[in-house]
Amino acid sequence: MQPLRRRDITTRMLVEIGIQYATILGTELAAVFLRRQAIPEAVINRVLLLPLTKASHRF
Repeated sequence: MQPLRRRDITTRMLVEIGIQYATILGTELAAVFLRRQAIPEAVINRVLLLPLTKASHRF
């Protein structure tokens, strides 16, 4: 397995910060933060929006 590239590590750290922001400030502001940091939209959807849709479908 190859070591992570610097951009991968930076993206991972920013996503972790975004997840923490979502719990404190809400999903919308966390998404804005991640977009400003040039995180791909697919990543934002996966880490911020998908957990919300999964939680709403629980029985």
